[in-house]
Amino acid sequence: MAWLAEGTRISRISRAKGIKEDTILSFLREAAQHSEQVEAILLNDYRIGRGEIDGLWTYVGRKQEKKSE
Repeated sequence: MAWLAEGTRISRISRAKGIKEDTILSFLREAAQHSEQVEAILLNDYRIGRGEIDGLWTYVGRKQEKKSE
């Protein structure tokens, strides 16, 4: 996902990884829905603020970067 964070086009990712663009877009839609569900639970059930959620996503992103190195 780091490629998308850097602004790489989906068509380039598709060629580089050998995955259809539709498959990539489907995965991104599913990931977006999942993250929205997680945020809704955190906001409503745990009363975590928007700033704390942003910090959490940053932390998760950094963990993922370290994991893929």
